[in-house]
Amino acid sequence: MPVKPLNAQLTLCEKVLQEADGVMSAIRIVDAFHVDSNPLGSNEISVIGMHILVICKFPYDDESNHTINLRLKRPNGEEKDIPFANSPFEVSAKDLKPPIPGLPCGFSLKVPWGVIASQMGTHELYLLVDGELAARSLFTLIPQSALETAL
Repeated sequence: MPVKPLNAQLTLCEKVLQEADGVMSAIRIVDAFHVDSNPLGSNEISVIGMHILVICKFPYDDESNHTINLRLKRPNGEEKDIPFANSPFEVSAKDLKPPIPGLPCGFSLKVPWGVIASQMGTHELYLLVDGELAARSLFTLIPQSALETAL
C-alpha cells in the first residue's frame, strides 16, 4: 500500500517560474477571476488561463509508486479530472530521493491550465494522491457584469 504524503500543496497562480536550479516560484497567487460573459460579442464561452503549482513530499524511506490526479468540482457539483502531463501522473518515490539522507523526497509540478468559464461561482480544485484527497484549493469565477454593478 502506498505511503501517504507528509505534505501536499496546490496553488493557483498566474504564472510559475522555474529557475535554473529547479526552484519554482508562484507568481500572482489568485482565488478570483473576473469573466467577460460575452467575449467580443459572441456566443463563445471564455477560457481563463492559469497555472497550478503542485508540491508533494513523502518520507525518505518511501519506495512506493504513486498516482497523482487533479480534479475540478464545479459549483453545480459536477466533477471532472484535469488532464496534464501523462495524467494520471505516475511517480515512484524511490526515484525521488534527495542527495542528503533523511530528507523528505518529493516533486513539484507546474501545470498550465485553462478553465472553461461555463459556470460562475466557487469551484474546487482537488489534488488526489493514490485516489485520496491530499490538498484542495478554491477559486471563484465572477461575471464582469457583477463587478461593474458593485462599483
